[in-house]
Amino acid sequence: MKIIKGVSHKSDGAEAVEEAISNWSTAERQQLNFILVYYSTQQNSNEVAATLHHHFPEVTMAGCSTAGEFLDAERYEGSLVIMGIHSPTINWQAAVLEDVRNFEPADGGELVEELLSLHNLERDELNSEKHFALILQDGLAMQEEKITAAVTTYLQGVPLLGGSAGDDLQFKQTTQIANGKAYSEAAVVILGESAHPFAIIKNQHYQPAGEDVIVTDSNPEKRNIKTLDGRPAAEVYAEMTGVGIEEINTFDFGKSPLIYREQGEIYVRSIQKVEKDGSLTFYCAVDQGLLLEKGERQEPLQELKKSFDTLQHKLGEIELVILFSCILCKAETESAEERQAWGTLLQHYAPNVIGFDTYGEQLNGLHINQTMVAIGFTK
Repeated sequence: MKIIKGVSHKSDGAEAVEEAISNWSTAERQQLNFILVYYSTQQNSNEVAATLHHHFPEVTMAGCSTAGEFLDAERYEGSLVIMGIHSPTINWQAAVLEDVRNFEPADGGELVEELLSLHNLERDELNSEKHFALILQDGLAMQEEKITAAVTTYLQGVPLLGGSAGDDLQFKQTTQIANGKAYSEAAVVILGESAHPFAIIKNQHYQPAGEDVIVTDSNPEKRNIKTLDGRPAAEVYAEMTGVGIEEINTFDFGKSPLIYREQGEIYVRSIQKVEKDGSLTFYCAVDQGLLLEKGERQEPLQELKKSFDTLQHKLGEIELVILFSCILCKAETESAEERQAWGTLLQHYAPNVIGFDTYGEQLNGLHINQTMVAIGFTK
């Protein structure tokens, strides 16, 4: 595996791409078989896509707008970061779901069939030991649950991870790129077939604090919970956190998210806001009948180190990490130095790291919050 990288802070999309790839030699460019690009709202997605297509018309590529960018040991804002990969033992193919606001589960099946065709594979040839999927999808359409669940079902056990595209907290429009074309309200799915060993990790820094409630009335479509234990959700949450109900609107929900457990794993459900009727709106759908617990914050860097120790134990020497980290994790950090410490720790484990701050994370069939998901590859 050979990897080349670049970064630019130019606001013009075409100029940003040109600067980011300016040190790539002709020989390196000719070898590439996959390009991953993340960019801020300062760079126009159509310019980024068109410039990349001009230089690499035959290379599979994918990317999206973000709420912050990772490259190696650095964490950026307002930048474009790009990674070109030459991997003879990994075949990358990308396909697009358009108009995701009108997504139907069958659309996920059609997308997987398209990816299988690009790989010249039959469905029964899918193998979780050698296939993986990455997803980059619109972070404002509120369709992540449906899309992630459907695509995962049709992938038949192939691991899937990814992130919801951001727009620098403007909450207006996110964009996606696939194979030289820019989209909005779309989902890009990359299916990889790898002879390289790879492994996936999930990192979050909350543990159950011993208080639990049952979701007794919710609207998953609107990501809203009306009642917990049969009482107004905001009132119950205020009691769980020891905050007066009159102060709950200004409370930092990130300090005490609600979490749930499934098959021994912990998943975070983050609160977005308190509604006038006393209900709570979340960043993810929450089904009625779910048992939720109050989350207690652990030391983030220590938990991140534990997760990457696990990845290193699985793989040995790590060559590449592709990650997706929640913008709420970034918001928890109080200084540039603390944020930078994340990047420094990541590159301690791998010489090549690329990722972005997301509006939500996907892992297999789930859409989650306040989490980092990552895939690592050996040399």
